[in-house]
Amino acid sequence: MSLHDAPPATSRRRLDAHRRPPIDMEHLKRQTFGDAELERRVLALFSREALRLVEKLKTTEAIDQRREVAHAIVGSARNVGAFPMADLAAQIEQSHAPVAGRLKALEQSVARTRDFISQYLGEG
Repeated sequence: MSLHDAPPATSRRRLDAHRRPPIDMEHLKRQTFGDAELERRVLALFSREALRLVEKLKTTEAIDQRREVAHAIVGSARNVGAFPMADLAAQIEQSHAPVAGRLKALEQSVARTRDFISQYLGEG
């Protein structure tokens, strides 16, 4: 494959997001100091909050508000190690253009992450 045949950067990012686990559990373990109960509480809280924030983002029309909500998603996702979700939210936060496609991808990432958390917590 030549350099000209390589997929565009956006396609590579999309592929990487699907190859990486929704949550980097080693990162989360470091953030929770290896405390398994704290880890479970943080994941449960993050799952609820991610859903709430993405729903809020879907109804936000002003760019400043959109950036504020997206920034909150970026921060909370990075804190727990949900890096694919954080990357998508960061794209929305930085965008000056319509974000319908990115928002759809973020919704899918939130669903995938919540499924992962549910399975991890034994709820799925």
